[in-house]
Amino acid sequence: MYGVMDGADTITGSDGHRVRAMYLDDPGDVTVDLGRQELQQMDGGISDTLNDIHVASGSHFGNDTLTGSSATTGFLGTRGDDMISGVDGYYNWISYGLDELWQSQ
Repeated sequence: MYGVMDGADTITGSDGHRVRAMYLDDPGDVTVDLGRQELQQMDGGISDTLNDIHVASGSHFGNDTLTGSSATTGFLGTRGDDMISGVDGYYNWISYGLDELWQSQ
């Protein structure tokens, strides 16, 4: 999945694949906790349900909070003053490549 649609979505990944929940165009702050299998609160009151998601991004427009789980998790860093915590995952990674791509446009 490369992007999340408007409204409340349910996104379900599959074991062994890096299914991504990407909130790049969300107009405000994004909070994602990959350890919770329930509603995730986005700015403006919209919430998504994330199941078996292993990679998440925040928004290019807000100050985001991204939290991992006990599984392998990855984060795509974006613009803003973000807080990223990998928790106790077996292997956690962060990439800031999307931010560099965004700034070059």
